[in-house]
Amino acid sequence: MITNQRRKYSLGLAGEFFVAAELQRRGITASITYGNAKKADVVALSVSGSVAVVLEVKTTSELTWVVGGTIPDKSQQLWVFVHLPKDDQKPPRYFILTDENLHDILMPVHQTYLDGYRKKHDCEFTGACVFKLPIEKAMPFEGKWKRIIERVSSN
Repeated sequence: MITNQRRKYSLGLAGEFFVAAELQRRGITASITYGNAKKADVVALSVSGSVAVVLEVKTTSELTWVVGGTIPDKSQQLWVFVHLPKDDQKPPRYFILTDENLHDILMPVHQTYLDGYRKKHDCEFTGACVFKLPIEKAMPFEGKWKRIIERVSSN
């Protein structure tokens, strides 16, 4: 029997392989990194090898991705959000965002939550958060492989 943890691990690894395959398909050398304390999920390389683009990959079969416990600072770090439909006859979908895009999507929702909490409890929220990206917020970024290709080809 497959445990829930094993299923999550397999789904995440499948997403990373799909991203690497899509980059290879577009002529970009890509490598998956392994381990539990890794700093990158996939690394895309220029033809000369002089440019490496680090990609964070998040995969789900639901309609929401778990981003993590913090909202990313505004930067140009790239993320690839992979949606693997539960029906394995349907193709994966890819959404390519930057930290800045994520920040701009997640911060207003979080601020609304903080304001509501303050109003209801008359104090600031100090607990832990889990930030999630709903697929409808990622839609404008679907299939934006050009964002990665331009970075890899910039040198």
